[in-house]
Amino acid sequence: SELKGEHIIPLKACTAEDYSDKADVIFVCVKGYSLDSITELIAKAAQKNTLVIPILNVFGVGLKLQRCIPAVTVLDGCIYIVGFISAPGEITQMGTVFRLVFGAHLGTNVAPQLLEPVQKDLQESGIKTIISTDIRRDTFIKWSYISAMACTGAYYDVPMGEIQKEGAIRDTFIGLSKESAALGVKLGITFETDISAHHLKI
Repeated sequence: SELKGEHIIPLKACTAEDYSDKADVIFVCVKGYSLDSITELIAKAAQKNTLVIPILNVFGVGLKLQRCIPAVTVLDGCIYIVGFISAPGEITQMGTVFRLVFGAHLGTNVAPQLLEPVQKDLQESGIKTIISTDIRRDTFIKWSYISAMACTGAYYDVPMGEIQKEGAIRDTFIGLSKESAALGVKLGITFETDISAHHLKI
């Protein structure tokens, strides 16, 4: 990790069937197409005050999960980080961006004393953590960034650093960012900053 250096961390892993503990916080990190396969596990692992925080690169996941497991408190969230599997059992994190944003859906009341300890634990781990007052907007912004980045990178077959250079690649990225911003406005989302400028700073 360019932020944390090299660490060997022992992990307790088990199958969903063998898991029997109750969790305070559950971060959902599976692919969007696997959501339906984990709802039973989340329900089994949750207790009264458990918070479920999806951090997928998919917009609207929290509300979908909440409908599937109504007895559990599901928030929504997103994470900004660059990492990849560099070898079996090895993860490499690149760059200095490591930020997690989470919050409750509009109309969902979650006591601050439940959210703040999560923020504190993450911050003490070196993760910049923000409790969002408009998580629908903030998760849409992340989805917009990932969508524009993935489409531009795939079309030109280039890494993300190329969008910082003047030219057609950067212009395509900006155009896609503006297109998704227009979609967000149609969805009733109010942005406090220019989406294209925001994306170029990441």
